[in-house]
Amino acid sequence: MGRNFVLFWIGQFANFAASVVVGALLARHLGKAGLGVYVLVSTAGTTIPVLISFSLTHALLCHVGRDKSSLDRYAGAAVTYPLVWAAALNLAALGAWRWQLAGDLSGPVLIGGANLVAVQHFGLFALAVLMASEDFAALSMATVASSLLHILLVGLLWACHALTVERALAALCAAMAVKAVLMASAARLLQWPIRLELRPLRDLLGVGTRAHAHTVLQLLLESSGIFLLRAFKTDADVGLYSRARWLADVPLLAVRGASTVLWSRVAATPASGRQQVADTVKTLRLASVMVLAACLGIFAAGRQVLVLINGSQYADAYPIVLVLLPSLVGAAYWQVITSYFAGRGYNLFMIGAIAVALGVSIVLQVALTPRHGSWGTAVSSSLAYVFLGAAVTATFFREARRREPTDRPEYSDDLPATPTSEEWGEGRAEPPRGL
Repeated sequence: MGRNFVLFWIGQFANFAASVVVGALLARHLGKAGLGVYVLVSTAGTTIPVLISFSLTHALLCHVGRDKSSLDRYAGAAVTYPLVWAAALNLAALGAWRWQLAGDLSGPVLIGGANLVAVQHFGLFALAVLMASEDFAALSMATVASSLLHILLVGLLWACHALTVERALAALCAAMAVKAVLMASAARLLQWPIRLELRPLRDLLGVGTRAHAHTVLQLLLESSGIFLLRAFKTDADVGLYSRARWLADVPLLAVRGASTVLWSRVAATPASGRQQVADTVKTLRLASVMVLAACLGIFAAGRQVLVLINGSQYADAYPIVLVLLPSLVGAAYWQVITSYFAGRGYNLFMIGAIAVALGVSIVLQVALTPRHGSWGTAVSSSLAYVFLGAAVTATFFREARRREPTDRPEYSDDLPATPTSEEWGEGRAEPPRGL
């Protein structure tokens, strides 16, 4: 387990370095409004892939995890299905540009967003296979390569005074494409011919619907603040909020590494439950120490860090960061405990808890954001995550007090959730709030 922690954190550190360097260049060169557009498109690029994957990635992860030879049956479909979606997305983007259906978004931005969705969608299938085999070395290598390429491309654009929103999105898409290809190569997906295969898709479709529902609700909870803030305010407000969110979420990179490794360990541990609970408690203690240290550090030096990295125009983001700190605590506990329940198979309580949290967040955002802007969005996020973290923590410790936790359910409709595209490090201007 320790080796997997180290490997995953190497990738997370590379992703963090990219978020610092790229985020600083974009924040300083594009300004709040330009950064806001970039964040909106990149956030959509991490949410839509999970929506259109339905439950296929969850089912692929389960089948390959239980029987490695089943990859031969499903690999062709795992390659062909994302490519069909890539063609459809590009046609949709061209149509929206041609008939001016996307407001003030330009054609290159629409095309860049469509291809960002496409490459991250393809990457989810490769990620499912790597996670099923616990191949964290390949995942880490792909993340490091993608992060370094992203820094290089954006740095070159900045040095040539050619950095625009459209080119920044193109650089992000290129970096994510390299990551998807590296992961697919390690997962042995690229050796299969491209052909339409309906039977494997029929076998996979509909499996893991609970896990998929949980993942979709998770992404909506993470991204709704950005979209609703833009609906009520301006691109500049989104840009300012994104940098506050970035600083508040930096510690989650470390927690995410621990929770992802925990998920794999729980899924691979015999279902008696004793070792699963012990591993989860150990990870919770580690997360608590990291979050406490992070909150103290952000409180003491958060303003200086924001100004140093992004420029003086982002000093106003510091008070928003302080409002977001409770959401950091709630999200950290929620991530760790979700990994435990994901490894054992989701139950309806987990889905209900995140659905209630999403409802609370949206209601509060609609009530507070029009008047208070980014402050209202930050308050809504914090309250929703505190509720969610408290609810799942209480549920976990109720189960942990049992002498023999119930056996992990058979993986029919309750499959472990595939980490989202945010969890494999999409390299946005701000780090993920959720692969």
